[in-house]
Parts: sequence; C-alpha cells; structure tokens
Amino acid sequence: MLSALLVLSLTMLSACSDDNGSDTVEPAGQTVIMFYPWSTDLLSVVQQNVSDMSAAVASGDLHGQRVMVYMATSPTESCLYELRSAHGQCVYDTLRTYHGRTVTSRSGMGSLFREIASVAPACKYAMVVGGHALGWVPVSATRRAGAQRMHYAAAAPRTRMFGGKTAQYQIEVADFASAIADARLHMEYILFDCCYMSTVEVAYDLRHVTDYMIACPTEILSSGFPYAACGRYMLGTVDYEGIITALYDHYASAPMPYVTAAVTDCRELDHLAAIARQISTSGAMADVSPRDVQQLDGYSPSLFLDLGDYMSKACTDESLAAQFAAQLSATVPYSCHTPYYYSELNGRNAITSYSGLTTSEPSRNAMAATYESTAWYKATH
Repeated sequence: MLSALLVLSLTMLSACSDDNGSDTVEPAGQTVIMFYPWSTDLLSVVQQNVSDMSAAVASGDLHGQRVMVYMATSPTESCLYELRSAHGQCVYDTLRTYHGRTVTSRSGMGSLFREIASVAPACKYAMVVGGHALGWVPVSATRRAGAQRMHYAAAAPRTRMFGGKTAQYQIEVADFASAIADARLHMEYILFDCCYMSTVEVAYDLRHVTDYMIACPTEILSSGFPYAACGRYMLGTVDYEGIITALYDHYASAPMPYVTAAVTDCRELDHLAAIARQISTSGAMADVSPRDVQQLDGYSPSLFLDLGDYMSKACTDESLAAQFAAQLSATVPYSCHTPYYYSELNGRNAITSYSGLTTSEPSRNAMAATYESTAWYKATH
C-alpha cells in the first residue's frame, strides 16, 4: 500500500517521435510530477518541500524541463500548478483547481496522471510522492491494526507515509502502479518522500512502471528530502548519487542526525527474484528469528527487516548467498545511512547491517499476515 501511505492523451509516450497527434503543446525533455495526495497533518511540510524545489527551479535554466505539482489542500480540495523559471525567480502557475476530487483509487489516479500528461507532455517522466506511508502493507492491515500504535500517530518530531492517517485517504501500491500503467506512462524514477517505502516488495510491484525507485527503508523526519539541495540533481540528466549524497549531507550534521535512503534499479529486480526463488525452491532457506535480523523500524514485533542481512543469515548455500548478495549490490547502486535511524515509536536505533532494501518475510507482526499474497513472495517461492 502506498500505504497504509501512502499525468490526456494515450499516445504521450510517443511524443518524442512526432507521433503524439498534438500540435498545441510541444513535448518537454522531462516532466517531473510532484504528487501530494491528502496527508492529514503534513500539508505545511509538503508545501515547504515545494517551496524548496522552487529554489532549484529558480536558480537554473530548466532547458525544457517542467515541474508539475498536484497538491491536496484538504480531503476534498486540490490544485494542479507548474513551477516556472522567470527572470531568476520561480513562478507558481495554477492550471487547475479541483473540488470534491479524490485520488486514492486506481481510476482517480489514472485520470489525474493522464490529465497532467496532456498538459505537460514529455519525452521522459519522473515522479515525487509525499505523505505518510507503510511500505507494501495493504490498507486493510492498518484497519486491523487495532490497539497497535502506528508510527505516524506519535507526537513531534513527526515522520512520514503515502497518503493520510486513515484508510480512506491511503493508497494501495498496486493501484498506484496500475494507475501509471493505465495512463500509458513510464517513469524514469519515482521518489517516495515517505516512511518505509524502500522495501523489495514495493520495488517489485513498481518494476514495470519505473526504471528507478528512490526511497527510505526506515522512517524519515517530516521535513523530508532537502529539495533546495537535491532538486538540481533531479532535473534533466538525473544524478542519483548526487540526490543521495545531498540527502545524507543535509541530515548527517543536523540536530537530529538520522537518515536512510537507497536508489533501487527496478530493472534488476527480476534477476534478484530469480536468485531468491532458486534459494527458496532448492531448500536452502533456514528459519531465522526476526530478532536476529537487522530491524529497521520501531514496531514490535518488527515489520521491516534488512533484506541483505536476512538473506545472508537464512540462505544455507554459500554460493547462492554470494550470488544474491552480488545481485543485491547491482540492484541498489546507491544508498546511505547514518549510524542510527530514528522511529517515533522507540527513538533512535543502531544500524549494524544495511543493504538499502527491507523485507517483511520473517516478520511476525500481525500487519504482515497477508505477506504471502505479495507479488514478490509469489515470484520467489
């Protein structure tokens, strides 16, 4: 779920080959979509994120790049606007306002994404998603969480999710991926400025709609990515290492020096799944207690555990374990972490093993009850 988070032409992908059928809007080199569905208590924070991105837009020549922002300002009110560079300043150009529109469903998101693509056709697309999130975990699981304290329910300092705090404002990962596909779009990258989205299960769900996923395996402080610093690496020719380095540098010297993030090459995930399946079907998987694996959350029992650490301890075949580790390194080309990560649920926690992606396979948390229905599990068992 963009879980228990957390753009009208059908021929836009061929716009750069003079086959888009449109003679009114010239395709840009790249359109970056900043997508902010209703997030309950993060409105001022995501508005600041856009303001920070506007600094990156104002300070440089966009060279045909466009930045579109969809912002929900209440559960029923939202707007679409563009960040434009003009005379060394960033101008907010409002293109649409919406009343009563919701974008939590596959059809709602698909319609919005097609509309954005019709307004800002491009040769390449990318997307930033901001809000609260809970990785792959389905919306239904947060409804069943009962008395379990959720990481986004605590007091300051806040961390983040995809969507809002309650189920009616949360988005399923599978619906999000399908909506992008329905709009006939393919992203160069999807950056989740949310908690817990750097999971192998999420990345696998998105592998057909984006080349790269940029996300955090733990919670991220509510201030999110520092777009004034990393925004310039996100436009034009994308510098993934630059994005990750700017994020790390921002938080490593901050009063709360906690951050984790990774860039996943989603084109490598089928290779990773094939090795994981070979390990599973060959009988080379041993039972491992979640307590013996690097935990990357504040839940009890743990919900998100480091994928590399888990597989290194669970795989009993040294050759296959080495193959998996090598492919995991190819799948996650860039990552960063401070010595500790922070959770609203239990404060700071040490990181002794880190691969950039998590998994919930060994979790005993009730919210992982439907884990075997994930596409990643089905592909690897």
